Amino acid sequence: MFNLGAKVVATKNISSNICLYELCGQLYPISNDFLKKGINDFLTVTSCINKKDYIFLGPIAFVNHDCQPNLEWYSRTKKLSCVKTVCNIYKGQELTVFYGRDFFGMNNCECQCVTCENNGTGFFSKEKSIDAKLNLEVNDDQSTDATAKATDVKEFPPTGDKVG
Repeated sequence: MFNLGAKVVATKNISSNICLYELCGQLYPISNDFLKKGINDFLTVTSCINKKDYIFLGPIAFVNHDCQPNLEWYSRTKKLSCVKTVCNIYKGQELTVFYGRDFFGMNNCECQCVTCENNGTGFFSKEKSIDAKLNLEVNDDQSTDATAKATDVKEFPPTGDKVG
């Protein structure tokens, strides 16, 4: 598990199906020229309805992703979101939510969440080619000399120190 950045941890046991009103946030619209890739784009979401970019303001912005989360998004109003527990959460456990199927690349092939690490999926997949990670079929009739072989693709180690 990587211990980089911020996270939200339960300070007491929390039952399933509880809305955590204290863990809310407001979506604030931002312009494209405001965003600087890799600098201030980490708390942003893009609406699948209007394709506009928003920044999350409030403590909800610090809830990390996991492919098997213990929270789900819960909208209170058009711009105000909270989270609701989907299982029992124990004191000291990190609170996580699912960001989306393609948030970390197609089919989350670059996801580095704890679940992907434990299951050997996402970034931690044993598959060497991106096509194999994405379950894409390559048609030999349409392949070209520029097509990389699985052995040509190298996986890079994760950044940061691994804490075990």
